[in-house]
Amino acid sequence: MKYTLGFVFAAVLSVGCADKEDSLAIIGDQKISKDAFQYHLISKRISPENTQRVSQELDRFVEQNALKQAILEQELVSLDRVNAEVAEFENQLIVNTYLNAYLEKVVTDAAVENYYKSHQSEYSSQQAHLAHIVFRTHKSMTESERQAAQQSARNIVARLAKGEDFSLLAREYSDDQYSGERGGDLGWLSLKTIDQIMASEAQQLDVGQTSDVIKTQYGFHVLKLLSPVKEVLAPFENVQGDIRYELRQKAKTEEVKRLLGSVSVKVNE
Repeated sequence: MKYTLGFVFAAVLSVGCADKEDSLAIIGDQKISKDAFQYHLISKRISPENTQRVSQELDRFVEQNALKQAILEQELVSLDRVNAEVAEFENQLIVNTYLNAYLEKVVTDAAVENYYKSHQSEYSSQQAHLAHIVFRTHKSMTESERQAAQQSARNIVARLAKGEDFSLLAREYSDDQYSGERGGDLGWLSLKTIDQIMASEAQQLDVGQTSDVIKTQYGFHVLKLLSPVKEVLAPFENVQGDIRYELRQKAKTEEVKRLLGSVSVKVNE
């Protein structure tokens, strides 16, 4: 079945003057308003200036409404159930549409940037240029194997105390092949993200100083501080997405609370 603009206009002309002004079509005993179709076009993001698309969508819109009328007459569909599901969808759509518009208004680019500037301590971290020699452990190791790994680390500490070169020992003995090939160099690391036992030890070292044996979940380490610990501020570009998300979540929670507080609710039991 295909409905053209001419067909619909003819249907409009077949009813009274008031109906001509308000109705787009009459399907069975149901009036289809012009406003309903206009909002339908908006929901489909179809420009009224695109007459070809409007005409095609009008055909589909009228056909779907006609099909709905025909189905309801078959008495196989519970209109109450459909209306309950539509009401639930409507509630969610209204809430989501409002909150999206509200958050776009409140959490602006300027708000995100201002938060970053006034909370820079949250986005800065101490970083250390470290090297290590590690003897790895794992859950399947026997106790004697663990003790052997620890003793190997102690031997490294002793050899360093005698003046041996850290980088040469790392290349020869470290179980971390990647850093070992670079003399144990781990590069610059954020002290927030590495094992906190290692981080604490790194903060106690002077440049060029090596640590005693450090036990972590990964094994037994010997650390060396290669450069002074420094404070590094994360670039705005790297954190603006996280800030926007956090501000939107906070604003959403507060606005929902405000809205609920503005409405009187009484549940009848």
